[in-house]
Amino acid sequence: KFGAATSAIARLQTDLRCHAVGENHQEEKVDIDDPTGHAHWEWRMNLASAKLLWASGRNEEAWRRIQHMMTSWDTNSANLNSMQLEVLCLAGTWAVETRSLVSSTIIHDYLRPAAKNAPDRDASAATAHFALGEYVARLYMDAIGRFESADWQERERVAAERQKELSDCKKHKRDLELEVKNMRDPIKSARLE
Repeated sequence: KFGAATSAIARLQTDLRCHAVGENHQEEKVDIDDPTGHAHWEWRMNLASAKLLWASGRNEEAWRRIQHMMTSWDTNSANLNSMQLEVLCLAGTWAVETRSLVSSTIIHDYLRPAAKNAPDRDASAATAHFALGEYVARLYMDAIGRFESADWQERERVAAERQKELSDCKKHKRDLELEVKNMRDPIKSARLE
């Protein structure tokens, strides 16, 4: 069912590219922010296609498509439009779902730039901040779960035992050093007796 939709989007993209080529057979420079421009609709189709690929289980292809979309702009720019913010949020969310990237990369490369650069009082701002907040809350809950787990408690108990053992060994070492020192100095040891 997704294959037909993906094929339809691919045909529309091809038609759009053909239409965007001018009479001199060079692509026109168009702004993706302009909802009447070809680039805007090509971006929309690429985004829809990536979502369909993801929904159909073709995650690697969807990820490549999103990454390709992101190569044309600076993800840390303060001038990101709502579509670029949506791509960043989507990439961050997908990376979380697949656990394909470390959490610092997900936060610093995708979710934080989306939240930081989203315009105030905009739907994309709410989406970006929600995605970042939800992921940070998930990391927090994972950490709490680890700290409260039986395995963590056992590790803390073992660490405390080892710390006591180390402390006892250090005390024993000091006692032995003192005893050796007293044996080397017969005069001092005679005075102590």
